[in-house]
Amino acid sequence: DHVWSSICGELESDIYHDTTIQCRDGESVRLSSFLLATISPYISSILRSMHGQEEYYLVLLDVDSIQLREMLSLTFRTLRGEWGLTTESINQLDDIFAHI
Repeated sequence: DHVWSSICGELESDIYHDTTIQCRDGESVRLSSFLLATISPYISSILRSMHGQEEYYLVLLDVDSIQLREMLSLTFRTLRGEWGLTTESINQLDDIFAHI
């Protein structure tokens, strides 16, 4: 439990946020490319093709920033074992993953 909690804390830390995602609503979300690559095979392939960059910038016009932030929150809660996911939350995750 301590290891997962530590990993989540590090991934949530701004120190490791090397990727900016420009969303459909004009908002930008910063996050770890490592986390993004682990949850999206499609984006993982894009990041691999850009290997060696210090910063990544992606435009995802099918994703709303609020949905993306919620997906990240749910991802961290799941990693920490804080399940409590509602059917609506899972459906939202499915919708977001369909676009990334």
